[in-house]
Amino acid sequence: MRLKQKTILRYALVLLIGIISGWLVFGSRPEPTAETMETGHMHDSSMTASDEHAEAGTVEIWTCSMHPQIRQNEPGDCPICGMDLIPLAQEQTEESSPYQLVMSENAVRLANVQTTPVTRQHPERKLSLNGKIEVNEQQIRRQTAHFPGRVEQMLITYEGQAVERGQIIAYVYSPPLVTAQRELLEAARLSDTNPTLLSAAKRKLKLWKLSDRQIQRIIDEGEIITNWPIRADVAGRVSEINVETGGHVQEGTPFFTVANLDEVWAVFEVYENQLAWLSEGDSIRFTVAAYPARTFTGKITFVDPFIHPQTRVALVRTEVDNSHHQLKPKMFAQGTVIGGEQPASGDNSMVVPKSAVLWTGPRSIVYIKVNNTTVPTYEMREIALGPSLGDQYIVENGLKEGDAVVTNGAFTVDAAAQLNNKSSMMNREAALPAQQATLVELDEEENTTPDFTASLPSAFREQMQQLLLPYLAMKDALVASDAATAQKQAQTLVSRFSQIDTQALAGEAATFWKEHQSALLNHAQTLQSASKVDTQRRHFKPLSSEMIMLVRAFGTDQPLYVQHCPMADNDEGADWLSVSEAVKNPYYGDMMLTCGNVSSIINP
Repeated sequence: MRLKQKTILRYALVLLIGIISGWLVFGSRPEPTAETMETGHMHDSSMTASDEHAEAGTVEIWTCSMHPQIRQNEPGDCPICGMDLIPLAQEQTEESSPYQLVMSENAVRLANVQTTPVTRQHPERKLSLNGKIEVNEQQIRRQTAHFPGRVEQMLITYEGQAVERGQIIAYVYSPPLVTAQRELLEAARLSDTNPTLLSAAKRKLKLWKLSDRQIQRIIDEGEIITNWPIRADVAGRVSEINVETGGHVQEGTPFFTVANLDEVWAVFEVYENQLAWLSEGDSIRFTVAAYPARTFTGKITFVDPFIHPQTRVALVRTEVDNSHHQLKPKMFAQGTVIGGEQPASGDNSMVVPKSAVLWTGPRSIVYIKVNNTTVPTYEMREIALGPSLGDQYIVENGLKEGDAVVTNGAFTVDAAAQLNNKSSMMNREAALPAQQATLVELDEEENTTPDFTASLPSAFREQMQQLLLPYLAMKDALVASDAATAQKQAQTLVSRFSQIDTQALAGEAATFWKEHQSALLNHAQTLQSASKVDTQRRHFKPLSSEMIMLVRAFGTDQPLYVQHCPMADNDEGADWLSVSEAVKNPYYGDMMLTCGNVSSIINP
């Protein structure tokens, strides 16, 4: 009985301890009131909204660095160029102008962005020219025969042989000269009775270039010289031999031609865009491979008034002293000339460094730093460029003196503008969705190419279509990086040119065709000889430019799309023709198959 009471007492004690512990833990918390319940509910609601906002903020937008109008909520490939999409930063500021980009101080520092003020200066251009050493044509002389005869012995036997004035160059048997010597001796015997006869005999020999000393020697010796020694009237190096031993000569027949190499010409090729910077009297410094450490100097004495129709260059020449005969004709020369200002230029022209210009064909841009801003701000400016001055460009318009242009880091600034969907080198219209972009029809765009389609004979139009077929096949081969097929199509294109009958063309149409078909054929022949696809793609650009002009001028039987890749040719851009609106890039092939856009349409 007592044991049972102890057990009950023990359980009661444990229960009491549990009750006291529970009161200590839960009994001190106050009862929830309506106010506290409402406050707690509001707190939970606000947390939920915040969480939802934070969750929404973590959604990344993915874009293409080449085509910023492409945006999607997940990673992938750009549907235009196939490049990997990159995440777009969400913390983009809202600038007032789509042409302005705001960058942080840290971003400017990391990109090493540097600016240079636009200045005005006297325009001078350093030109590098290729040329050759040539014989001075004013120093070329011919040794001719003064009387007829047979060459018994020719002492000048090889080209390059040195000839001195007065040296014997040949022995000639001349029957007329033998007869004239007999007449001289007979006249000398009768000189006391008939002195005029002697004078006439001497005069006859002098007309054959015999000297008084030679004539007197014949009289003194009283003998006829049958093999007469011919002495050189000229001096120099033999460049051409016309007579050999045993040959017959008439009066005026050239024995040989000599060139005086004491003074030579250095002839250089100058392109059309360089001609305005050169004039007679300018000094050219040049080197040759034989003497790389020596610099030769000459002044421009002649500028060719004609442009070579095939190479599109003019020749300028300098006269160079060559008394030591170090310069040999046909040596290659590398020349440098500092050209003066163009005649149309003012006293000073506005110039910018080349590193500041993002060149995209006719549309060149620079970035200038905007003044009076609290954070670094850069504005895109489209400018019109004048001639190149080596490491600088003349700016015709778009800038003013004192503007601070970005000269280091311009591509970084442009890339940042592109990723923020601002106006940039690759983004002509700021914040313009791709689906809103419209193609510009040929009749709506500014186009200076003449239109001959109205009066074009149908036969010639058909020939033009036959000319297009190998071009389009060549384009497809370059898309597939098939060098052999591209070369074969270039050969077909060249052969098609020989089949075109241009007699139906007249007036301006004939002139236009003659000018451009010559250039196009030249490019096609160059491409025909190229076996590597990279070389073919390089020559495909000028070929396409000429083909586009011919198609625009003479028409087409089907719609053709003029497509443009801004990255081709080291970011200078290149065009091509296609029968399909879908872009397939012949300049990059599989590397960037769909990079580019349709710039215009040529309709039938």
